[in-house]
Amino acid sequence: MESNAYDLLLPLAPWADSEELTACLNSIGAQTLAPREIVVTVDGPLPQPLRAALDTTGTPLRVIEAPCWRGLGPVLADGLRQCHAAIVIRIDADDISLPERCATQVAYLRQHPEVAVVGSQLGEFVESSHQLLGTRTVPLTPREVRRFAQWRNPLNHPTVALRRQAVLAVGNYSDHPGFEDWELWLRLLRRGEAIANLPET
Repeated sequence: MESNAYDLLLPLAPWADSEELTACLNSIGAQTLAPREIVVTVDGPLPQPLRAALDTTGTPLRVIEAPCWRGLGPVLADGLRQCHAAIVIRIDADDISLPERCATQVAYLRQHPEVAVVGSQLGEFVESSHQLLGTRTVPLTPREVRRFAQWRNPLNHPTVALRRQAVLAVGNYSDHPGFEDWELWLRLLRRGEAIANLPET
């Protein structure tokens, strides 16, 4: 039987806000299904305020620092190679995950072995996650995602859970600034992989 184990992949820019990072990590600590570890890939040397924020988490953590700035694609590619779990869940340093997020996505991938990537809807906020400004909606079924992907990005990148091996099989993340995720989804779809979204945020 497929394991519930998963890794979290967190790309981190040196200029990220340390308070936002702390809030993000707190939301990971509150997950009903805890990750095996968080793999943090830093796009350059890690500043002390961010290092201090990372030290606040009780979740096992691995930090990979780059010698210089390279951009999101290469940083994500390095991080995914360093993950060991079959399922990898993406988070961003300025995002908050609801407590059931990881358990829900891992369960979905276990129940749908044909799906390589699953995302969700995304609630947008500025200062408080309790005051949403709106929801960034994306299509649900693999068929709808495939059609939608021809014109727009069919996934909210920080919401995705993916099968590590499926992504590596199409060449991993690549260096396409601003389109690192969409370009990857298109390669997966061309290979015949299924991609879906959950209806909830």
